Amino acid sequence: MKKIIGWPLAWGLFWLGDLVSKPMYYIECMAWLYPLYNALMSWSSHIQEWAKLESPWGEPTHSDDLE
Repeated sequence: MKKIIGWPLAWGLFWLGDLVSKPMYYIECMAWLYPLYNALMSWSSHIQEWAKLESPWGEPTHSDDLE
């Protein structure tokens, strides 16, 4: 049950954090968004650990291809 609840929450927070990071990357004066970005990514990570999920923060399954 934890995985069913945690998966969409972890990915949703991860995607929101990624969306918040885009203006910070392209526009220097948007650095004030960093606390929000940090909170979203931290919550995503904590939910993943709570639900014992492998993604979005898990190791890639194709890590042999990266070497």
